[in-house]
Amino acid sequence: MTVFILVLYSGLLVAGGLMGYFTAGSLVSLVSGLLSGIAVFGASLAVMRGYRQGFYSAMGLTIALMVLFNWRYMASGKFMPGGMMAIVSALVLVALILGWVKGDLPKKKD
Repeated sequence: MTVFILVLYSGLLVAGGLMGYFTAGSLVSLVSGLLSGIAVFGASLAVMRGYRQGFYSAMGLTIALMVLFNWRYMASGKFMPGGMMAIVSALVLVALILGWVKGDLPKKKD
């Protein structure tokens, strides 16, 4: 379940970057969306292959993105996209923590 959530989250990040580029012409949105989406997808692949480091990387990336999106929401006062993605990031973080508590961590050691 954790891998599925991470893949969905990475897809949302990439889609958000593409949307920012095509609607506002923001190259920064495109690059940051692609890079963060690829990073989260890479972490999900590591989790799928059984590496605990992938789980910890996904958690760290999610926390960093949640803080960034929250900061962008607070700075702009606009719910879209910063506020929405801050909430999505918080939900992903909760799912990761629940997976951790339930023992949904990969079994291999890094």
